[in-house]
Amino acid sequence: MKKFILPILCCLIATSCLKESTFTATNYVDFVTSYEGKLYSDYYSGVAFTVKENKTGTSAWKKDGARFVIECDILNRAMEIRLNKLTEVSIQKAKAYLETENEADDPVVIANNNIGGGYLNLAVDYYADPASDCAHDIQFFYQANDDHSEVSIHVLHSGNHENPVYMDEKKLEVRERIYSIPLEDFVKKGTPCQPSLVLYDVMKDESGNLSIQKNTYPATGVINL
Repeated sequence: MKKFILPILCCLIATSCLKESTFTATNYVDFVTSYEGKLYSDYYSGVAFTVKENKTGTSAWKKDGARFVIECDILNRAMEIRLNKLTEVSIQKAKAYLETENEADDPVVIANNNIGGGYLNLAVDYYADPASDCAHDIQFFYQANDDHSEVSIHVLHSGNHENPVYMDEKKLEVRERIYSIPLEDFVKKGTPCQPSLVLYDVMKDESGNLSIQKNTYPATGVINL
């Protein structure tokens, strides 16, 4: 499955365009949380952006507690911004994992993951059939050792077998969703936590045969609340 590049990566580029003399930036990208009419930055902890110009045609960013990826221009040191693009992020809690033989096993790709704003942020890519009305349910579960210093986040996708193992890949498209999982769901305060991601992949053998396999990957670095 192809990977999409989460816009937050552009943050590293955008900050290089930050002019210290005027404290302005163009095409700046960040995860933010909305609260009382301001957008609180993940990248610059504690910094609140004020929307001076809104080019998105929506006021969804005003909803308290909602999460977004924004693309904006920073206009001045007061952190007033021109909001150019708004992508809503789904806040989804992680539940305790209970192993089952019938767990959802449609494949996903984690295109990016990072920590910010008290969340584990995941960009999830998955296959879908455009002709289908399948909802593609994606859920997150955690499995931890006794002190929660090591935690596995299971990414389970129920997608009606809409993937290349069961269907012609030419009939499929790759879609993307961005999720924020509250760290408090699986991280104990004061205990450094090393997370990993467990998910189902499409794998190809030497003969070109496709199969779905469950694999574990390292996630972002150690988390400490």
